[in-house]
Amino acid sequence: MPVRPWIHTHRRGDLVALALLGLGWGLRIHGLTYHSIWLDEGAALWIARLPLGVLLERTMAFREEVSPPLYFLLLKGWIALAGDGDFALRFFSAGWMLIGLAFLFPLGRIAFGRAIGRLALAMGVLQPYLVWFSQEVRVYGLLFALSSLSTLELLRALQRNRWSSWLRYGVAIAAACYTHLTALWMITAHLALAAWEGRRLGWPPRWLLALTVILLAGWPLALRAWLSQQGTVFWWNPPQPLGAAVQLLIITWTVYQIPPGFPEAVLWIYMGAVLLIGLLRLRGFSPVRWGISLGLGWGLWYLTSQRFPLTSPRYWMSLTPMFLIGLAALIAWGKPSARSRAWMVAAWMGWVGISVPGLRELWSPRSAKEDWRGAAAWISAYAGPRDGALFFAEYVRFPFFHYYRKPLDHRAFAHPLPDRSVAERTLNDLGLEQYETLWYIRAHADWADPQDLVDQVLRSRYPVRMEVFPEKIRIRAYAIRWQREDLPPGARPTFLSFPGGWILRGFQHAGSGGVRPRAWGVFPPTRQLHLTLYWQRRAAHRSEVHLRAALMDSGGRLRGEALPPRDGLLLRHPPAEWPVGPLIVDDRDLLLPEDLPPGRYRLAVWVEQPGEASPSPQILDEIEVLP
Repeated sequence: MPVRPWIHTHRRGDLVALALLGLGWGLRIHGLTYHSIWLDEGAALWIARLPLGVLLERTMAFREEVSPPLYFLLLKGWIALAGDGDFALRFFSAGWMLIGLAFLFPLGRIAFGRAIGRLALAMGVLQPYLVWFSQEVRVYGLLFALSSLSTLELLRALQRNRWSSWLRYGVAIAAACYTHLTALWMITAHLALAAWEGRRLGWPPRWLLALTVILLAGWPLALRAWLSQQGTVFWWNPPQPLGAAVQLLIITWTVYQIPPGFPEAVLWIYMGAVLLIGLLRLRGFSPVRWGISLGLGWGLWYLTSQRFPLTSPRYWMSLTPMFLIGLAALIAWGKPSARSRAWMVAAWMGWVGISVPGLRELWSPRSAKEDWRGAAAWISAYAGPRDGALFFAEYVRFPFFHYYRKPLDHRAFAHPLPDRSVAERTLNDLGLEQYETLWYIRAHADWADPQDLVDQVLRSRYPVRMEVFPEKIRIRAYAIRWQREDLPPGARPTFLSFPGGWILRGFQHAGSGGVRPRAWGVFPPTRQLHLTLYWQRRAAHRSEVHLRAALMDSGGRLRGEALPPRDGLLLRHPPAEWPVGPLIVDDRDLLLPEDLPPGRYRLAVWVEQPGEASPSPQILDEIEVLP
């Protein structure tokens, strides 16, 4: 592969590259904490917080976590310096991604010239795929940086053929391997790329130094990973047909997530046009060889994905720098002319047109990750000191406790439940009767409990207090004890007396800061405002009675009634059956209509006796509905 001699960038080029990097940094900082930390990120934090020896042992076992230890070691050091806030954690990933982008300019310049280096950098800056993974606390930002660096060092080594160049390349590749095993796809592409230059490298074979470093560092790693997965049955990311894999590749490396109404045919037309016109315009074979090398790396990925669960787009990160350079070469390669400039501008504008809707989709509720921030805030607002939590599957504890900072006793498990008897034995062994309320938190458990047997058993035993559904999470609270001797710490005491011996002793809700019926999310309350009422009976009457709570406007009109959840206490134990003396925990959900005008509304309660005139509601609180 003919490569251009190393040249220093002109001042103008430096300014263009710096401006592009500034734009790239702005895109990666924008909305950095929009999404909640999700399962994979929570697992990364859990690993990084382990003692050093345990961290190395678990990451090198390739069972609980299939990524080698380098990223987690660096993350551990970063947390010690910057803390574990969402912004600081994702800043770490965004920083690595920016470093990788910075290597794209010299990489493209050495391979095909300064114009292609600039274009590759500009395309990488706007690529939604790279923006998405720059805002995730996982290995992919570091992997992209090392992939760009190692490819750059390979070109320098092929150009200069010095011991120091080959040593730097070997070290960069070894670091990439100890970041993520999918660096193997990049190594395959590099071997193919270097094969074109093998005859001119001369004697002594300095490239053997890099190969030695790679073998010494990477071979034991690859062997241990392979042996650890023998006999493992994978149930996620099943193998894909070749056509579906190509389709996913094109979507991933262009728009990344298709927005509603965006025609997928546009992606195929764009990539097909770039490939066809680019090949027709080529003078020389360097971009063709580059493309063949990239195709070999991707082909090895596809063959491996038939055995291992590697069909997620994140596993192509190590090949992305070569893809961006190759795409830029197809657009900008050749002698300058009016026609070539027009083609370059048209192809660039097409890339911008694809990227902009893809970028907007990254910070959309449709692309939301699991909302563990909302889940933790919801439970924190309502959980009492004698409550407990049940996690299924157990590893979803990691992102939850990243946000939940109060004491919360909990149980967890992750084994499959083939039938109801196994579910009942599992729950019996967990000792759940000690709690007042059990918070059942389920996510990523469809593989183990497709029939929802745990929830069936819990519903058969206890009334449902409340249920809420943060993004990709399900939370149900079960009232193991629905009678109390006193108010919980979070309740607001009151003393409202009603006919028939009914007294409202307290209430609790999380809407003191206002509610947003038109907002996306779970907490602070959006459309669902949960209300807990604490009733007490002073006299026993078996007659039917209706305990009501509602939101009213200033004119006394009903704007939404608080109703019990399905299988809640009011439906399973009617008020006429409640005992005299203890406080009864009565849970309701107030579902606010999206068209409810902003303003202040009154939360009111009253008791209806059959055959008697409807009493006047008594005001509990005022709630502000925000725009």
